[in-house]
Amino acid sequence: MVPRFHVPHLLIRRRARGARRLATSPLVALACVLPGACILYTAPVNSKPIVSIVEPTTPVVRGQTTTIYAQASDPEGGYVTLSWSTSMGECKPPVDERAIPPSTFVSLPGDPSFPLAIPAGDQTPICVYVVARDPEGATSFAWRMITSSNQPPVAVLTVLEPTTKTRSGKFELYSIIHLSAAMSHDPDGDPLQPFTFELESFPPEFPLPHVPGLPPGFVECPSSTPNPSVICLDVGAHAGLYKVKLTANDGTTMVTTDQPSLEVDDDHPPCVKETAPPTITSPLVLDPSSAKTFTVVQILDDGSPLPTPSSGANARPTFEWTLRRNGGAATPVAGYEAQSALTLPGDTYASGDVVEVSVAISDGVAVHPQQLCDLGCPAGCPQSATWTVMYR
Repeated sequence: MVPRFHVPHLLIRRRARGARRLATSPLVALACVLPGACILYTAPVNSKPIVSIVEPTTPVVRGQTTTIYAQASDPEGGYVTLSWSTSMGECKPPVDERAIPPSTFVSLPGDPSFPLAIPAGDQTPICVYVVARDPEGATSFAWRMITSSNQPPVAVLTVLEPTTKTRSGKFELYSIIHLSAAMSHDPDGDPLQPFTFELESFPPEFPLPHVPGLPPGFVECPSSTPNPSVICLDVGAHAGLYKVKLTANDGTTMVTTDQPSLEVDDDHPPCVKETAPPTITSPLVLDPSSAKTFTVVQILDDGSPLPTPSSGANARPTFEWTLRRNGGAATPVAGYEAQSALTLPGDTYASGDVVEVSVAISDGVAVHPQQLCDLGCPAGCPQSATWTVMYR
């Protein structure tokens, strides 16, 4: 029997005539048949695959999934299987392959990628591991620490109420403007801290309210359910420009935004919107014994509307009633300045009398900076109403 010897990294020369240098090999087998003449057998040796994790080229954002790529090859040209795993916290070199967490994902053939989901709101680094295995079972591994970048929060200030504006695109006087920060968010999924509202500027005559627990200038919203993301601004009778600043904070970065469109319109002239009976029904024919009531049902006005809101924020309109009999001089009716209705009692006038009943309304403003009436007013913005009564 021919003895065999396994000699690693050994250079063998044949001593016979015409000897030549043989290649080195990690594993060799030597068979000596005659003294000085030996035959060298080499056994192929499998090399481990080569693998590395590519550094991400785009920001790794919390609350989103980032694709991590590896570069892998096999010196013998075989197919390499990639198995991935992660651990929370920094990678702590030297990394022992035996300490790598169990695999949670295997890349598909031809796609050396791994979808890494970054928890929202978590700034902890993540250690990513990949183990490469060749067809012979040889393995090698790589690791890389992945840190997520913080994106600043997005501060969004919206107006919930009122939902309508004047024809000039402004808010009406006596509006209670409901401002909401509910549309603000953090792209990383970080929880936002309580919002900060600040009334940056306002008309000079605005009496800056100070309500305990609220920033200066703001009031409690007329709602039974408080909402920390909603705050209210009561402009009252003060026209002009109001600027509110909202600050959103994700615990790392603070971002502010302005709401530049909080412009309150000047006081509009009032108008008579509806009466009972309608003025177009004149002349009315009545029996001298009959009574008749004339009523201003609705006044459109930003300062003194009718019906007057029960909140008490708006002023009440005033009324100037006059009577004219048979074309004579108009006679004021005393004591009805706050009354929106006037009754002509029965048995006051005789058959053949013609009586004009007139009312003029006022919101207490002598000269209106805003000349236009409300969009809902009748043509001509009537600030008075007249009925004609004919007694038969």
